[in-house]
Amino acid sequence: MNNKIFIDSSIFIENFKGNTTAKEILEIAIDKFDVCINSIVFSEVLFKLMVLKSGKSILTIKSQNLISSLIKELKNYSELLLLFKVLEENKEVLNLSLGFIEK
Repeated sequence: MNNKIFIDSSIFIENFKGNTTAKEILEIAIDKFDVCINSIVFSEVLFKLMVLKSGKSILTIKSQNLISSLIKELKNYSELLLLFKVLEENKEVLNLSLGFIEK
């Protein structure tokens, strides 16, 4: 496919939480586009899933040294995210991001 679409972390997180609209958006994106993410989306999704899985804040998770065990428990999610094209981040991409935010 030549058409690419960038999926924000909120779509993945809402999908994992059972939001049907987010699920539909993700299914359409996967079916019709090359789905792209970046390292920020990857880390945001994993951190939010750690919070949802543990019921604790990220600071508590970190202070209780739970990150490694939670990452192991969430391995399937991280592997799923890595199936998508991961975009490099640079100054040009950040400037494009600002343009999209302003729209």
